[in-house]
Amino acid sequence: MAVPPPGGYFGPGPVAAPVPAQGQPAARPAGPLDVNAARLDDLAALPGFDPQRARYVLAERDRRGGFGSLPEFVAAANLAPHEYARLRDGLVCTPPAGPPPGRPPQGRVLDV
Repeated sequence: MAVPPPGGYFGPGPVAAPVPAQGQPAARPAGPLDVNAARLDDLAALPGFDPQRARYVLAERDRRGGFGSLPEFVAAANLAPHEYARLRDGLVCTPPAGPPPGRPPQGRVLDV
């Protein structure tokens, strides 16, 4: 019976992350997907999404300046209740930051 060398078969050292095969998208980090930071590939990889739906959602996100909540994302993506039920535990929404200081607010301003 062979005796393993000191330090184990593979020796000490860090383990390299797997390199995706050519033409394969890089793996998405574990954890929930922030709908305001997601890329096209991230959205297209979600169940019920394809590249066309992902492009539409990204266009809506750009037009709105980001989603304010998950329900806003769900409405923009036109998700059916059963589609949202599959995704809800893997999605988060970090609302976009407000306008930079010194920039006047957009929209109507009412004097009361």
